[in-house]
Amino acid sequence: MRNWNRREFTRNVGMLTLFSPFIRLLEPSVARAQAGAGPAKYLLMIVSNGGEPAMLQPNGGAFPEVLSPLGMLTDGFFLNQFDSRGTAGNHAAPGALSAANYEQTESLDNFVANDLIARGIVTQVPSLHLGGVKGQQGVSFKNNGMQVPQFEVTEAFRTIFDGVAAPPPAPATGGGTEQPVATGPSATAIRLLRRQSVLDVVRGDISQLESAFNGIEREKLQRHIESIRNLENRIAQQLTPADGSTVTPDVVGGGAPTPTFIAPVACQQPQNRAGDQNITNSGIHLELATAAFACDITRVALVEFGHHQSCPVDIPGARGDWHNEFMHSDGGERTRLRVTETFMANEIVKTVNRLKQTAAPDGNGTLYDQTFVLWAREMGDAVVHSGTNMPFVVTGGAGGYLRGGTGYLQGGGAFHLRVLMNAAEAMGVQNTTNFGMRNATGADRTAFDGLKA
Repeated sequence: MRNWNRREFTRNVGMLTLFSPFIRLLEPSVARAQAGAGPAKYLLMIVSNGGEPAMLQPNGGAFPEVLSPLGMLTDGFFLNQFDSRGTAGNHAAPGALSAANYEQTESLDNFVANDLIARGIVTQVPSLHLGGVKGQQGVSFKNNGMQVPQFEVTEAFRTIFDGVAAPPPAPATGGGTEQPVATGPSATAIRLLRRQSVLDVVRGDISQLESAFNGIEREKLQRHIESIRNLENRIAQQLTPADGSTVTPDVVGGGAPTPTFIAPVACQQPQNRAGDQNITNSGIHLELATAAFACDITRVALVEFGHHQSCPVDIPGARGDWHNEFMHSDGGERTRLRVTETFMANEIVKTVNRLKQTAAPDGNGTLYDQTFVLWAREMGDAVVHSGTNMPFVVTGGAGGYLRGGTGYLQGGGAFHLRVLMNAAEAMGVQNTTNFGMRNATGADRTAFDGLKA
């Protein structure tokens, strides 16, 4: 048997660890600035199963009866009668957040995250995609394909908080019993350096592995490599605050702005806990997304509730399958669907209250003041599989971008891309030419005026 030296052993273990799903087939300057951003600093998107339009009609007020908890919002709007133009009218349709059919485009979460990076605003996690149903594709779209959200709460916790500073312990006082200040690299810095070394030694083997695949497996591998590159960037950013050093970033060529690396702040991290079941699991993910904003680890988060094809639900008053039973089998009062809609409305209210109670990391007000919150549906009329009546709920301080008060806004058949444009515009996106349906022009490509202050 061949004897490996230490470097060979590290390389091979690293390759096995990082590329095991594919090998088996073979048999910067720390800154707090927000340069060039829009009035809103954070974008929180919540997506749930399509609804029944008759149930989601305003009943003499801002919000339908089943969404009555939303009446507690001091600022928020219910919108309906928006048309997806055929992009969000059936199972696995990609248009809910992309306003486009299957073509080379991006959903809103990825589009805004990439635009922030292009403007030099680089957070440790470009965007979060959480929740959904285990192993099922969600509505996030990039690289010409639907993406799978992170379902496991524990893994999401590690993705967000591993290596990020927690609040420093209170100093000891009195009696000469104080512990000496620790010197040398922190445990966090040592762990991150080890990870960086593994990535470094396998980098030279990546291209050889990539050449062994074709078609869809090659595309999967390329996405996997992209995630590793993102991890490398994150490690480089984490090392700076971990060991107290600073690095001046290289000026990016081609006229791109010098990156502003957003260093996470020392913040109160939530307790890591296991998920329960599908839609309550997503409620925990909403807590994690809020905490990620509070630590300035990311500026964009998408949390999905349910799945367009099948989603088991087990909450008081509603047990069964959200789409196949509540939507397609239940008749009459549709009690289980009503209960589930009200559950979702309560999740929005809890999230808004959490944002209001959490200080913004830059010290300017609360997270609510700086966040654009969008609740969207993966299709419009889920009873007949149609995207001609897309409902939305929009709330948040959004840096003053949104008009104040609450109310009902009717789209009048306008392209739902316009509501997505509101979110992009609030986040400071200047060029939306490549977002949404390619042939959309004129008013279809402008933000919906009814939402703007």
